[in-house]
Amino acid sequence: MLAPARSVYREQVEKIFPWELVGREKELADLAEFCTDERGDAYTWWQAPAWAGKSALMASFALDPPPGVRVVSFFVTARWAGQSDWVAFLDAVLEQLAEAAEQPVPHVLEQSAKQRWFGHLLKDAAAACAAQGVRLVLLVDGLDEDRGVTVGADAHSIAAMLPAVVPANVRIVVSGRPHPPVPVDVPQRHPLRDARTVRQLASSPHALLARDDLERELAHLLDDEGIGHDVLGFVTAAGGGLSEGDLAELTAVAPWKVRRVLRAAEGRTFAGRVGRGGLPLLVLAHEELQQTATASLGDRELSQFRERIHQWADRYRDMRWSESTPEYLLDGYHRLLYAQGDIARMAEFSTDRARQDRMLAFSGGDAAAFREIGSIHSFLLAQEAPDLAVMLHTAAAKDRLFWRNRRIPAQLPALWAALGDSDRADSLAGSLTPIASFGEAVAELVAVLSNGGDSTRADQLRRLFAAGIEDQDNPRVTARARACLVRMQADLKDPGGLEEATEQARTAAEEVGGIWAASTLVTLAQALLEAGQASRAEQITAEAEAACWAVQDNPVGQTNILMLVAKCSSALAHTARAEKLWRAVARPASGAVKPTVLEARLALMSDAGQVRGLAATQTMGKEEVGSACLRVIAERLVALHDHAAAEQIAATIPDWAQRAEAYSAVGWAALNEADLQRARRCALLATRSLHGQTDPDRRARNLVAYAEALALSGAHFLASDLAGQTERFLMLLDDPASKAWGLQRLARVWALMHNSVECQRISDTAIDLLPSIEHEHWRPRLLSALAETFAGLGIEIRADGLFTEVRRLVSGKDFQYRYLALADLAQSLSRTGQVEVAEETCRTIEPPLERSRLLAVVAAAHARAGAPEHARTLTAEAEDLARSAQSGTYWENQALASVAIARAALGELAEADRLAMSLHTLPDGGVALASVAEASEPQRATQLLAHALAHTYSFLLLLPFLARYAPEVTLQTVQLLVEDEQSDLVRTPQAGADGG
Repeated sequence: MLAPARSVYREQVEKIFPWELVGREKELADLAEFCTDERGDAYTWWQAPAWAGKSALMASFALDPPPGVRVVSFFVTARWAGQSDWVAFLDAVLEQLAEAAEQPVPHVLEQSAKQRWFGHLLKDAAAACAAQGVRLVLLVDGLDEDRGVTVGADAHSIAAMLPAVVPANVRIVVSGRPHPPVPVDVPQRHPLRDARTVRQLASSPHALLARDDLERELAHLLDDEGIGHDVLGFVTAAGGGLSEGDLAELTAVAPWKVRRVLRAAEGRTFAGRVGRGGLPLLVLAHEELQQTATASLGDRELSQFRERIHQWADRYRDMRWSESTPEYLLDGYHRLLYAQGDIARMAEFSTDRARQDRMLAFSGGDAAAFREIGSIHSFLLAQEAPDLAVMLHTAAAKDRLFWRNRRIPAQLPALWAALGDSDRADSLAGSLTPIASFGEAVAELVAVLSNGGDSTRADQLRRLFAAGIEDQDNPRVTARARACLVRMQADLKDPGGLEEATEQARTAAEEVGGIWAASTLVTLAQALLEAGQASRAEQITAEAEAACWAVQDNPVGQTNILMLVAKCSSALAHTARAEKLWRAVARPASGAVKPTVLEARLALMSDAGQVRGLAATQTMGKEEVGSACLRVIAERLVALHDHAAAEQIAATIPDWAQRAEAYSAVGWAALNEADLQRARRCALLATRSLHGQTDPDRRARNLVAYAEALALSGAHFLASDLAGQTERFLMLLDDPASKAWGLQRLARVWALMHNSVECQRISDTAIDLLPSIEHEHWRPRLLSALAETFAGLGIEIRADGLFTEVRRLVSGKDFQYRYLALADLAQSLSRTGQVEVAEETCRTIEPPLERSRLLAVVAAAHARAGAPEHARTLTAEAEDLARSAQSGTYWENQALASVAIARAALGELAEADRLAMSLHTLPDGGVALASVAEASEPQRATQLLAHALAHTYSFLLLLPFLARYAPEVTLQTVQLLVEDEQSDLVRTPQAGADGG
């Protein structure tokens, strides 16, 4: 997710470099002259031996630059774990550059993307500073302490990250010892290799005196056979971040004894910063002290201290990360493991679901958990042979975080911001990825920030969201996002931007058409209402209603949008119109789902007692539907100002996401009526509801995919057992389409194990569900998949019969979404060897990019069937069609992913590899990478599969490829994932459970 830039690095510099600079007036003046000189060099490299006072000079300059200079700094230090390589450098400078450029910076980025952003932001920050008459200075201290040069394609030194061609209005200041020399990955013509950039710094006598004092104190601690020695050992081994309480636990002494050590004379050896929890977190006060302590303690003793830290972490893990878990174990410990290269522990702790939940409770969001997994992926991708077991397990953990954040209530980040807890608001906002999919949440947060007087952060967030729209290649998501942007422009009092955003949203609605157009228009109408533009809102509301009534194939979506139209009509004082729409939705024949019908009935009630009575007598049915019904009752009570009853009902909602939404609504309403106690309580309960949850539909998809992976890995006994459990779980789902689709996938699992009896039994159960599936286009698509399964088992008669039925169902011209059904039919036909019929079918598909994608699928089938020439012709045709069609990047990339797969099937691996790597952010791109991997030599195959796992949230699509390529790895990891799913079932917390 993207988060507004608000640099905290300056505060960190203040804490870890607390000394007063003495006797460096000339050097400060020289630095100022270098930075402001219009005609001077772009680089200067200050060199001096240890204890010369380099860091003190650089920190003083960074914290108090001369007029007309803005400093973006990074201090390479081994005292804080994970602060001495290029990854930490990018993390620190990106947020500072974004702040200087008044731009957003992505909160969760792959490292390769961070490198690109560094170059862009450096130029943009320089331009922004130039417009203000300010020189931008990039300062890096301790270049000789860089620990980031390792073997691997993704490894770099910090020096290599610095630009060889410096943008206009930028000066670069680096400092360090003369040795080691310039890293080997720095280009030969880089300014750092020019001796003329070097400036020698004379040692400061004050620094040398301080060195003598500090070294005496350090020697005293090293010689101490009691607590002092252990305190020094733990702080040195931990890489910073331990509190007094942590040290008391680790040393097994009373806290006052540790405090006495730290406050005595030797306390000057330590510095620190205040952590998120408000406690001071300790570090050695000087880089040389860290090196001296490290050398004096030695590898063996430091290993012993680290082992005791590991045992301490294990104790909290065994306690399921209770509320008393130290901050270090939720933050600093991962950096220590990263610095030590302990990939096994990194993976174990970063994928621990209970720890992820504790991190969520501690910070208010999942941004930190996303960053941990991202750092593991970066670490592994830098290796020639990435560990696929770790990649798979962490990809699954990322997928879980991604999906639980898809249902964060739109009001919750803004509610925390309005309550004054910006850390929780930022952390929740940092969990929303991709940002363009969360327009309502971002708009709410922008409104709170703007109305609260923080227009700078509000505008940063608005810019960030606009940048996210440009990065989004799905036109349907883009259309609604543009409508949400209108409200942000209104809250920021930007009439010109409001007008432009409104027109862009209307244009986007026209382009997507159908139900998506109606959804975009009603969102736009709501935004215009917020902007006070009632007449335009009235016009757009009418357009939204007309677009909605024109939809004939989606009664559920239609009635949901009509409810929003009714709300807009009510807000416009068109009460009669709103009531007419509510009554239309409440009709049994409206096609609305039960919660929407109930919501329409409730909208016609104005008495809270009547609503409460309905809640008491209503039969809620199954959990998912019942939870949604309870949520709409709670929200109606909120609208009627009965907050106490609404909160009581929220507490009874079984589904975590519906419960969180209800609590958020109650909290927001309570805040508006100055009931701060209730508002904060409900915000906490909403946040706690997010812990450790998985939607039933998603859990079913996971279990089916795991059973398939076990079958493909050859573990038929385990696959059979899991298939039985999964079938029982599937039959509990509310949605017939989800149930039927899961059953047909399960039938394929039995087919993979050559069990035709179970395959046909489950297929029949799925077919029996077809009449109850609401959207008719799912019926032929499901039958095509079942026909493919039967063909794979050699049951040709049944397969042919199902294919014939599919053709009959889609033969009518009025069949809605005909192209989707034909696309699935063409894919199934091609995979069963009927490539000529598949080609004929795909040529009847009207959308050009979907036709392009299917032509490439058929081309791959021709290549596998031994017809390479025709396959090449079809591949070229598909690629030309994909690149010439003007239907949006998302659909083009889908088609090009299939082209990459076809090229791999033809043996054109270099071109397939290049094309697939360019598309790896799409789920289809991940499948393309995996498909190319299957045709590649082992080392490259491993690298491609690792990239696919790192760059897609849809890891389930990759399991079949992994099961075929690395069955033992897949078997072991999938067993762990199954255990995780089963543990979630028994530890789902309730609304009032402890959340920290």
